[in-house]
Amino acid sequence: MSVPVFWLLFTALGVWAHSFIPGLDCFAPALIVCLHLRRYRTAFWLGSAWLLINEGAGTLAFGTSIVWYCGLILFFFLIQLFLSARHIYFALTMALFAGGWQFFVFSSMVRLQEFEVARGTLLSGSLSTMLFFPVGWFLVQGLAEQKGGRTSV
Repeated sequence: MSVPVFWLLFTALGVWAHSFIPGLDCFAPALIVCLHLRRYRTAFWLGSAWLLINEGAGTLAFGTSIVWYCGLILFFFLIQLFLSARHIYFALTMALFAGGWQFFVFSSMVRLQEFEVARGTLLSGSLSTMLFFPVGWFLVQGLAEQKGGRTSV
């Protein structure tokens, strides 16, 4: 399968999953895997597309997903100094941060925009992202490192 077709299918499946599990972000693990594999051009273009999808699909003002992804990217580069990105602890640490960061960013933006959203709704979305992150990380990384360690994605 060609690389653009893979990412197109991945994006379509991510949007489909978002419709069933509110608050889940399927794209964040793939973005971090692209950064881990030093596919910065791919991460830039896919990240930009996924930002637009998340911003357009949400009800909050523009910028929430930008803050969310920027925090993940900064944390990735910070934690990479201390943990190997191939280790399970790395994925679990990223998952914990992703869930906590999502809850913080979204609850802050909801308060700033004076929306009424139950904390349970925000918490369930953050927990969904936290639980999905390691699964998504290992799935995308496994697909990306097929064929004897050569990156195909």
